[in-house]
This record gives sequence, C-alpha cells and structure tokens, in this order.
Amino acid sequence: MKKMKEFIKSKLNIILTFVIIILAILIVMSLNATQKKIRFNLENLEEVKHFDKIILDQYEIYGDFINQENNAEENERPYEIPNFSYLEGTLETGYVIVDIDGNEFVWVPCSNMSNDNLVKLSKQNFTEEIFVDYNECYDDVDIEKFLNSVLENKGFYISRYEIGIENEKPVSKKDVQLMSNVTHIEATEIAQSMYENINSELINGYAYDTTIKWIKSNNDLNITDLERYKTEKEAVMTGVEKYNNIYDIFDSIGEITAEKHNGYSIYRTVLFMGDIETIQGLFKEDIIMHERILLDNEETYTNIGFRTIIYK
Repeated sequence: MKKMKEFIKSKLNIILTFVIIILAILIVMSLNATQKKIRFNLENLEEVKHFDKIILDQYEIYGDFINQENNAEENERPYEIPNFSYLEGTLETGYVIVDIDGNEFVWVPCSNMSNDNLVKLSKQNFTEEIFVDYNECYDDVDIEKFLNSVLENKGFYISRYEIGIENEKPVSKKDVQLMSNVTHIEATEIAQSMYENINSELINGYAYDTTIKWIKSNNDLNITDLERYKTEKEAVMTGVEKYNNIYDIFDSIGEITAEKHNGYSIYRTVLFMGDIETIQGLFKEDIIMHERILLDNEETYTNIGFRTIIYK
C-alpha cells in the first residue's frame, strides 16, 4: 500500500511538473504576444505621428502660400512651354495646349485668393458623408514647388484626358485605351517620366479639388450618363464627356492622385448614390460624391487610372 502511495505521489509530481512547464510556456508565449502587440502598436503610433507631422508641415507651407501678397489678377494668357503650342479654347472655356506628339493639356487658372476670374487653390470635401477627410491627407510630392509656381503664374496645366496608352507610351489623347491596372508607385513614375523640360507629376490634392471647383463655377452641370466602366473585358477609352475642355473627370472611372492617408494611396471618383437616370445635377449630397477613397499601394484595378499635371 505504501509503495502504491509513493507511486501515485511520484506520478502526481510528474504531472504537476508537466503542468507547471506547460503553464510557464503559455505565460512566455503570452508575454511574447503581448510584447509583439505593444511593439506593433508602438510602431503604428510612430507611423501615425510621422504622417501627422507631414500633414502639419504641408499645411504650414500652404499657410505661407495663402498669406503671400498677390493681386490675384488673371494672366492674359498662360506661360508657354517648349515644344507645346496653343490648340483651342479660352481662359474661361479651357485653354488647351498640345505638344509635338499630340498630347493635350488644359490651363486651370487659380491663385492664393479668389475673384471673379480666379478660384482659390485649396482642398475641400465635396460632401458631408466622407470616407477620408482632406485634412487627414498629405501629398507625396514637393508641394511647396507646386504652390510657388501657382503663386507666380496663377495656374497650372492638367492633362486633358486621363492618361492613356498608345504604342506602349503614356499619352493625354482622345480615343485611346485608358492606362489602368497600375499601382500608385507606377502611376507616379509614369507621370514623372512624360516630360523632362518641365515639372510633370501625378495630380495632387490641391490641383484636383481646385479643378473641380473651377469647372463647377463655370458650368451648369447636368449629367445623366457617366458609366464608362462596364466589364473587365471591355477596354475603357478616353475622351467621352468634357467640361472646360477637360474630359472624363466626372464619371465612374477612378483617378489615382498624389495624396496619401496614413501611408495608403488616395484615388478619386464619382459615386452614384441613386438611380443614374434620374440625376438632374452634380454635387447633390444624397446622389453624387466626388470622394477620396483609400487604395493599397500595390492594388490595381481596370476601372482606376490617373491624371497628370505639368507646371514650370
């Protein structure tokens, strides 16, 4: 009987030791998981702080831009760019230039203050039901260089079309296939590669919103058919509908911009919140929104392209 008790006791000690070891392992695993979680949260916090600093720095730069003295008088004509020539339009209807290869760009008149002829260069939300607030975004470009150019020249050039592809090259032309299925990085590099003698960039948030405001101020928008995107098998073509000589900025095709939110890319699009056949105007908050939407830096879609700006 005594031997039986000793046997049971020894087995219990073994089991107890085993349980203690298992508990110790679980505690260590739990501590490691907690440390990893804390480290992950701290890293995320540091990233957020980093992005917040970029936003604050850019708003300080924009504040200096706004506070500069400027007579805000519209130029009689935009500045000339080597290898470009005037094509058509006026400053009010959309002043179009074309390069020697047939790529077309439109002048967007703006400044750091507004008057009857100029809109104020600024960002804004176009609806109350926003996905991403413009105040929480920064532009992944040298925004100070762009702002200084606008201050001096009272405007910038925007690609007349979403960038298309022709002979394996990026173009701003009518009736070519949309250059889609590109990442934010690829769109950035393509935009920068289009010209060497002038600043060529993916459109930034200030330029995008100001273009929308300028078009809106000059047009009685009445849009009833904006669905260019049908199926992934169908090619999306450029040059469907224009306002102020700028095509396809008010439809279902998204456009990648230079804006980012916490490291994620931003693309812009019109979202249809009601029956498209009954739409009688643009910017009705319950029907259409010109939205900022998050896009993973590596994501690509058939119905998302991009647009460029050029400036000196």
